[in-house]
Amino acid sequence: MRPAFAKLLSAAKRRGLSTSFDPNSTLIGETRKQALKLLGHVDVLFLNELEAAQLTGKRSAESAARELSTRVTRAVVKLGRKGALACRNGVVLSVPGKRIRALDTTGAGDSFAAGYISAFLEEQSEIECLTQANACGALSTQAVGGTAAQPNQAELRQFLLLGPGSQRAPTQARKHP
Repeated sequence: MRPAFAKLLSAAKRRGLSTSFDPNSTLIGETRKQALKLLGHVDVLFLNELEAAQLTGKRSAESAARELSTRVTRAVVKLGRKGALACRNGVVLSVPGKRIRALDTTGAGDSFAAGYISAFLEEQSEIECLTQANACGALSTQAVGGTAAQPNQAELRQFLLLGPGSQRAPTQARKHP
């Protein structure tokens, strides 16, 4: 948690921009306090189950998301192979995970967030945002490394239309356009 985060997020909000935040860290002690201070400047908050529990003290991801949605516009909790959920204005929506064989989960959460934000910026529904996010996170696990298997738009569409059996071979190398 860098001290400049609050200033950066505040400046973005003053300019009418939407903001997102994924703390990507253990949220206990001072780190928890710093994260809580940032929430007033955040539109979309991304957390995994453990981070949501650490930040709120709630045992269930749904309860944690509900509490967090009182502080941010959207609280999104990544549930790994179980899927994801989001809460906005106290309403929780969830989608199941994609059944795939993961090769490496490094970067899956970042790919999830990128997929969500892409759909969010296209003004898709919350379910569509979560569905696209889950697909991006799942596909990113198909190669070793944090970015080697991030899908392009065509791969994402194919996966969403045809399902997990349509994914490319895990060892297939490719370049992003």
